[in-house]
Amino acid sequence: MQFPFCESCMFGKQTKLSFSKQAQFQANQMLELIHFHIKGPLDPTFTDFQYFVILFDNFSRYTMEYILKHRSQTFNKFKA
Repeated sequence: MQFPFCESCMFGKQTKLSFSKQAQFQANQMLELIHFHIKGPLDPTFTDFQYFVILFDNFSRYTMEYILKHRSQTFNKFKA
């Protein structure tokens, strides 16, 4: 007898394995490993800014957020 396949049920019953310590990226000094996330486009009802970027330094855990009018401004904010 074959049961119907339900993708949601399969994902709900799966367990996630944790990453080993060797697989994690560790920074030994500031600005060695930086993560960034770009979100948008946002609803431009209240402002001209449509995107925001979050920069996160892995070593110091320092976080900066910038609002942007265009995605092309991301690299300039990263350099700043």
